[in-house]
Amino acid sequence: MKRPEVANLHEALVFLGFTIQDTERRRRRYGTSTHAAVKQFQTAHNLLTTGEVDEATSSVINTVLTERGAIDSVSGVPDPTGRRIIGTVLHVDGSAISGMLVQAFHRRVGGEVPLGVEAATNDRGKYTITYQLPTDTRKIDLFVRAYDDKQAVVAVSPIIIGAGEQEVLDLSVADPKYRGLSEFARATEVLSPQIAGAKLDDLDADDVALLVRNTGIARENVTAWIASRRLAERT
Repeated sequence: MKRPEVANLHEALVFLGFTIQDTERRRRRYGTSTHAAVKQFQTAHNLLTTGEVDEATSSVINTVLTERGAIDSVSGVPDPTGRRIIGTVLHVDGSAISGMLVQAFHRRVGGEVPLGVEAATNDRGKYTITYQLPTDTRKIDLFVRAYDDKQAVVAVSPIIIGAGEQEVLDLSVADPKYRGLSEFARATEVLSPQIAGAKLDDLDADDVALLVRNTGIARENVTAWIASRRLAERT
């Protein structure tokens, strides 16, 4: 796969709850974590488990994205409306920070130019910003800032010199007051309604696959959460 196609695949997999290493996302590389995420997706959807995106896998990915209303924001072709930045705003402990405002900028000698419209992070700390090249500008030196609801700067990304049409800029926040829900707490919040009335000991691989598809939580996190709940019930 070419680098833009790998970037689109990364965006789709992250949207669906899979974990891709930051180095692979930054370099748009089909590496170990990408291969593992594709295999997990294939297993969850009863596809041939190869770790490679064949026609059948691509079709199912697009179907799932369509079902979850994301196919317009995660597509296999460049965004026709302009350039795009995706990323996450996470606390240093790994928890997602929702409701954080993120604005993109072009850094130039003597100042900076806002790009696009600021975006708010969702409950997984994810954001997407689309923008057009400013007039008489051929090259973008790109960075983003995150702000809280009082417009105080919370985090700033490094600058990407000569940014491409699609870039990934993840932000990390150290201030404890912005700490979000832990992975386990978020899993509890999302998964508990999904399994209401079901016996944990009766859940099998098919149930796990459904929970992954319906919630977007990574398969390994769903499995770990179920195991933890089973253990808690027995003690």
